[in-house]
Amino acid sequence: MPLFHHTTSSSRRIYEAYEPLAEGDATWTATARLMLEFLPELETLCVDRPVWAVLSHFRPCMVSRDDFRSRPHVVGAVAQPGFTIRYLMHPDDAPWPRAEFVGETDSTARAAELVEIAMDRSGGWSEEEPRIQELWRESSAQFPQLGAGVAAGLG
Repeated sequence: MPLFHHTTSSSRRIYEAYEPLAEGDATWTATARLMLEFLPELETLCVDRPVWAVLSHFRPCMVSRDDFRSRPHVVGAVAQPGFTIRYLMHPDDAPWPRAEFVGETDSTARAAELVEIAMDRSGGWSEEEPRIQELWRESSAQFPQLGAGVAAGLG
């Protein structure tokens, strides 16, 4: 399966969002080039599972279905010289509501490995995904002060 561009983002292919930015010598050019190196690695993770990406600048927010109400399960931030991968922990494993796990690397291949680990551990691509979405909605209502995760693409 391909890495799908979430329909709420735009009708463009994911690569089309970054290809123009990778040209020239603007401050974001190196980051756009790094994103273009990262996207094929992300696509290798989509062989066995559907993945939609909501693009937020240089942060692909990955969800398991094309539903605008879905909370991103995994967010990958691309910035020179590397990557920050975040995911919301599975509610049954989290020490508190909406707990996050964060990893960093300067390797494109390692960043893809971190995303794969995050996809597995978040529960977002499991049969429990609808239950997980509901638990996060409930925790959002119960703990609105934790809404800062939304600004980071999580929560």
